[in-house]
Amino acid sequence: MKITFWGAAREITGSMHLIELADGFKILLECGLYQGVKEELYVKNKSFPFDASQIDVVILSHAHADHAGNIPNLVKQGFRGKIISTPATFDLCAYILTDSANINENDAKKRKAKNNKTPLQPLYSQEDVRNTLELFHTAHYNKWYTLHPQVKFMFTDAGHILGSASVTLEIRENEKTTRIGFTGDIGTENRLVLRDPVPMPQVDYLIIESTYGARMHSRKETAEEALLRIFNETCIQRKAKLIIPAFSLDRTQAVVFAFEKLSRIGKLQHVPVYVDSPLATDLTQNVFIKYSDCFDDEVIAYFNQNHNPFEFDRLTYVATKEESKQLNKLEGPCVIISASGMGDGGRVMHHLKNNLAKPENTILIVGFCAENTLGSKILKKDPPQLEIFGDTIPILAHTEQIDAFSAHADQSELLKFIDTQDKNLLKGVFLVHGEYQEQLTFKELLKKHNFPNVQIPAKGEIFEINTLNHEQN
Repeated sequence: MKITFWGAAREITGSMHLIELADGFKILLECGLYQGVKEELYVKNKSFPFDASQIDVVILSHAHADHAGNIPNLVKQGFRGKIISTPATFDLCAYILTDSANINENDAKKRKAKNNKTPLQPLYSQEDVRNTLELFHTAHYNKWYTLHPQVKFMFTDAGHILGSASVTLEIRENEKTTRIGFTGDIGTENRLVLRDPVPMPQVDYLIIESTYGARMHSRKETAEEALLRIFNETCIQRKAKLIIPAFSLDRTQAVVFAFEKLSRIGKLQHVPVYVDSPLATDLTQNVFIKYSDCFDDEVIAYFNQNHNPFEFDRLTYVATKEESKQLNKLEGPCVIISASGMGDGGRVMHHLKNNLAKPENTILIVGFCAENTLGSKILKKDPPQLEIFGDTIPILAHTEQIDAFSAHADQSELLKFIDTQDKNLLKGVFLVHGEYQEQLTFKELLKKHNFPNVQIPAKGEIFEINTLNHEQN
């Protein structure tokens, strides 16, 4: 048996790891999109380094695009096996992949309109997404399922987003049983809405994410405390607008629940809050309320009292483009939560364009922003002005960041998660889904804690399991 690391190898996005058994059975852990500079993405995402039709099964840890977003392209290129996920991940993918296909098709039309000589085909279409959704099979947490005569698997709650899972594979070859664990993305502890991550069963080899392998979250304020402070400074004291770029999945729901808690104790003082993201609205109203069993005790208690934690007085979910445009004409203080979280797409770009140059306003980032994204540039105020939709906009608004809303475990939480494994039984650790320099730092930390055979696979690197011999394509 061997593992080849084809994506999220010494980088953050494009998660994709191939496990091949001696009898030829092929398991693909994740099939995510590369994200970053748009000009480079189409080429990176279009082709696979293997024959898609030869993959037998895709196991999906969660619905984020960098883990699930390229599955329709895999189907387009011939994959006809099973896609295994939790029920919540399947429901989320139905919306997220459809939205992604729509973006792909619109981008292709724009490219063709600009240059008819080099028309760009969409990465995948709505039909590809429909074909993809037909291949999904769901599995619940904490139950072993047979995948193949030699393979069983189990999901455990990763606490990252709704339906997210860590994966444990039990593989029997040559009269020997080997357990391979894949963490997916691990959630941080004591988050709003979701339960904390659940420790995985003991494994022989562990593939672990390392997004925050060299970083710690700020513990100075809770998410609610920081949000209330920034809200008061902006909306109450300066009577200005608070603009919050937030991803449609998970981050928007966490921020909305934080505002709901503030509203419940009378802290919003009649300031309106708007969620301006059609996808976030669909996910909140059609998926999140369906899976209360994934929530922490506080939110479950809410549901038990027939309360919706994602609804409150003064909260409006904005539907149409025209309603979105009207937000820019509002006078007085308000809060606008809009996708995308890094500011590089979606309706939030219009709100940034209209509010960045006003010194009384605040732009609040509620998570990680990758280098060179609009959100990253706003936080650094470097350059001091930005081009948005052809106009040069100076960054004069206040800028803030709350990492307490992060869905990723920090360094100490990653170490705590992996420390549940018995080092005497663990034979090897593979670090994926992280920037290389941060992974090097995390690797040294794991070595100090006596974890054996810590590897940082490069893209295309192959490891023979049980020997840790490897080669690179």
